[in-house]
Order: sequence, then structure tokens, then C-alpha cells
Amino acid sequence: MQKFLTSKNLIIAVALLLAALVLMASGLAYYDAYHSAKVTSGVELNSVIVGGKTEEELSLLLDLEISKPKIIQVAVSDQTLELDLNSAGFSIDKEQTMETIRNTGKNNFWAALKARLFRTPVTATVVSDPEMFTTVLETLLTEKNLNTRKFDYTIEEQVATIALKSDVISYDSKKLYDDIIATYPELSPTYTMEQMTSAPPKPEEIKAVINVPVMDARIEKQDGKTRVIPHQVGLAVDEEVLLAKLNAGETEFQVPLTVLKPKVYTDDLADDAFPNRLATFTTHYKEAEVSRSANVKLAAKKVNGTVLNPGDIFSFNKVVGKRSYENGFKDAKIFLSDKVVDGTGGGICQVSSTIYPAALYADLKIVERRNHNFVVSYAKAGIDATVVYGSIDFKFQNSLENPIRIKASAVNGNMTVEIWGTKENNNTVELTTEHLGTTPRGIKYVYNEALQPGEEKVTQSGYDGVKARAYRIVRDANGNKIRTDNLGVSNYVPLVKMVETSDKGLVETGIPTEAIPGETPVPSDNPDGGSEPSVPTESSAPTATPIPEGSAAPEATPTPITTAEPVVTPLPVVTSAPVETISPETPSNNEDSTL
Repeated sequence: MQKFLTSKNLIIAVALLLAALVLMASGLAYYDAYHSAKVTSGVELNSVIVGGKTEEELSLLLDLEISKPKIIQVAVSDQTLELDLNSAGFSIDKEQTMETIRNTGKNNFWAALKARLFRTPVTATVVSDPEMFTTVLETLLTEKNLNTRKFDYTIEEQVATIALKSDVISYDSKKLYDDIIATYPELSPTYTMEQMTSAPPKPEEIKAVINVPVMDARIEKQDGKTRVIPHQVGLAVDEEVLLAKLNAGETEFQVPLTVLKPKVYTDDLADDAFPNRLATFTTHYKEAEVSRSANVKLAAKKVNGTVLNPGDIFSFNKVVGKRSYENGFKDAKIFLSDKVVDGTGGGICQVSSTIYPAALYADLKIVERRNHNFVVSYAKAGIDATVVYGSIDFKFQNSLENPIRIKASAVNGNMTVEIWGTKENNNTVELTTEHLGTTPRGIKYVYNEALQPGEEKVTQSGYDGVKARAYRIVRDANGNKIRTDNLGVSNYVPLVKMVETSDKGLVETGIPTEAIPGETPVPSDNPDGGSEPSVPTESSAPTATPIPEGSAAPEATPTPITTAEPVVTPLPVVTSAPVETISPETPSNNEDSTL
């Protein structure tokens, strides 16, 4: 034994072992490169090992990464902005990233061997929308009184009214954008916007903001897939007038606009590109609520005609834009804390809550959705979608093989959304909800000395809290269940009932002044004799965004299920063109957001 354990023999043994390991690694690398359908071993995506994963596992991992909240802190002057990059146009190009990963080390033995021995990092392909980023950033800066744009403008008919700002402090948003792109999706916790010297705007800067290029609608085919490029009506500033106004030193002036009309409109392509109605959904609103109706109609108009090619993602906030007076929105009722107040754009949540079930019935993939804080009467609990510009968005993806077009209209109290495209199967979709609990609304008494003794006045009916889970059940043409999507738990907090009274005892303790000592009457939920409308009941807090099928996640981030069908309260079974009507009256409600 001692003769065998010589230095020479040990060296030979180690060399043989290394040779065996290299040979083994070479064989496995050869298999990875030419035979395995899985990701090449040793490939890592943004420091996460993805080698050895199947196509489905890789797709799920990317879906989880895309849906994760990406909120950064931006230091501006002596303040800090909280910027949600998901709402600011940043994301990962899933298909391109998957293509890069699946091709790494394939049909290349040496690349596969290198990946197995030393690991090969792959960076996700980032997609971004600079215009959306700038819009969201400007909104946050405005909220902090840190305006950056050198001018304000409004467009009415064919005239732009331009007002130059004085003493504008500007910040380098482009550098911030580049810094984020350089690190995304592995983000730094804090970024900084540097201050810049602001000069008066040049004609090119104004034209870049106001001008819109004209585009004809067209159909393109690539890699066997059809894509629709929608039309775009153009706008052009009169350059001579603009230059003359600036040279004259005017700070507020009007400039004529030329409307550039396309030769081919998207509707001209309808029969070829969107032959079938895939889904339709209707909710109701009160025409008598003039401002709210105007907001619903304006948001519907902005959504109407939106075209999504395969893989495209619809963002409600991006399509509808900032809810401001400049953009045509009016003040209407919204919910703020435990009160109903006026807010700009009140009512547009009804539009997003009509698009959501239409997208579900069309069997499209939901990317981002959150329920309201309080129940709404125009949508069933669990099947609504709230939006707040700059923070809460509603998004879905065209997960079909062909383009789709959204038709949206608000006429005579009916808010209707239709989704048109090419029918790819004879599946039917059913939406169901499961009631999980109720939290009764409380009563808050407010003193009103003008009321007579014993007189009460209900100023806010309130809502019970609700907790509900929603499902989407997809069946084939024979009625066989293909899958059940768990759409998640929606929690709605109770909204207190507000009652004015002249009884100070009720205001201070909740007990009438004339009550017998030691006895505490229980307040009736409806002291005015049952005149209040009944509302659905359930319970608290907003949901998170559903994530792709087959993944595990906590309750706040629901995942689709394929187990036994739940016991639920069914909604109507809908085929290729569902029509749904929801009870009217009560405005949408979301704490600190539009209704």
C-alpha cells in the first residue's frame, strides 16, 4: 500500500480523475448542445440559475419576474419620489429573453461545455416606454411641486395654446432613465435626479411634444403571424407662427395646428383583421350624474379602437392617460378614506371594470389587476378592476395568435366593451365567484344642531366589507373542463354609514342620551326603516396581480388551479360573444382613487 501511495501514483490518480470528470462534463455538454430540450446547464439569468429548466418552468420564472413589484426611491432636491417602474413603462421582453436563453449553448459544444464548467450569464432583454416614463415622472414631480416642463399647453380643435414658464428648475430625467435601463431588473434601492440649468424652450422642443406623426393602418405578416399596425391621426404645429412668437419674446400665445389624416383607417381593416366578436360585457351608469358620465364617456373614447397584436400588453393608464382638467376630465365623486368627495376623473374605474371581465371572457391573460377598496354595485365582488394614475394600473396581454381590437362605448347609461379578433377555438368561458366572508359596516354619528330632537339624517349609506374569490373556468366545445384559473381573493373594506343627529350622546358614545343607564342599545344597520339599497357583502384590503398558471404563491398573489371544481355562485356561461349586465347606481369607489 505504501508503495502504491507514491507521489507519482497520486499524480497519475488525480490526472485520471480529472480526465474522467472532463470526459463526463464533455458528454453532458454534448447532450446539452445537441439533444436536450432543457436550458443548457450552467446558464444563469440575472444571477439566478436557469440551467436545466424546461420551457414551461422558464416561462413561469419570467412571468413571476415580470409581475414582481419594482418600486424605487428617487432623490430629487431635498425630496424623495417613489417610482413604480411597472407603471412607468419598464418590463422584460419575455419572448426575446426566452429565445436568448434557449439558444445559449445549443448546437455549440464548446459553449455548452463552458457554461457547464464556468456558468454563462444571460441578461434579460428590457423593454421600456420613454414617453410613459416621462409622463409618470412628471406627474410625481408635479405632486411634489417640482415641475420640470418648460411650458404648458392645451389643444382645442386646431389650435395649441402655449404658456412658457419662468424660473423653471429642471432635472435630468434622461440620465435617470439611462441609469435605470443600465441596472434593470436588478435595481438599486435609490437613484438620484440631478439638477440642470434650464434655458427657454426651443421650437424643436415644443414641436417634439405637440406634433404627432400621421400613420396609415396596415396589416403585416411575419413568421407566419399577422400583425395590425393601427392608424394614427397626425398633428403639426405651424412652424413659422411658432418661431415668430418665440422670437418676439411672447410668453403666452396660440399656434395653429394642421390635422394630418391617414389614408387608411383601422376600421378599414376590420373585416380582414378582426372578423369575429370574441367577447362583450356591459355595465350601467347614471346619465343624470353629468360629470361622472362625461368621464366614463371620455375614457371609453380613449380606449375605443385600441389594437393589440399577439403578445402586446394593454395598459389602462397608458391608453387613458393622466386624469386632469387639461385632458378633459371633470370632477366627480370618489372615495377618500371613509368619505365621498369630488376628485378629477371620478368614474373611470367603471371603464376598467368593464374591460376586465370582457378580457376574461375572451380568455386573455391578465397581467395586473387590483380590486377596489370598497364594493361597487356595477361589478360583482371579485370581478372589478381599480386604477390610479401613476400607481395602480390594469393590464392584460393579447395571449392569442392573432391581433385583437377593443371597441368601447358609453351611450345612454350603458358602458359596453367588445373584443374583436379571430376565433381560434370553440371554447366557452364561465366566470364564478365564491363568497368568503362579510364585515358589517359601522355607524358614525355626526352632530348637527339644526336637526330636531330625535331626528336623524343619513348622509352616507356605506357598504359592508366583502371577501370573495373569483374563478375562470374554460371548457371545450363538448363541455369538458380544460382548466380552472384562480383569479385571486378580492378583499373590500367596510365603508362606514354616516348619520347626522342632534343627540350629542350618540356622537360621543354611540348611546342615545335618554338611554337607561347600564343598557347599551345596538344601533340598527338601517334606522330609517329599510329605505337603503342592499349591496353585496364581503371583506377587506386590495388584491395583488394574478400570476401565470401552475405557480405557487401566497394568497395575496393568486395562482390558477386545476384541482376539483370549487363550490361557487355561477355567473352566466358565455360563449364567443358574452353579454353581461350589472346593477346600476352606485359609483365606483377606491380609497384615494377615482370611482
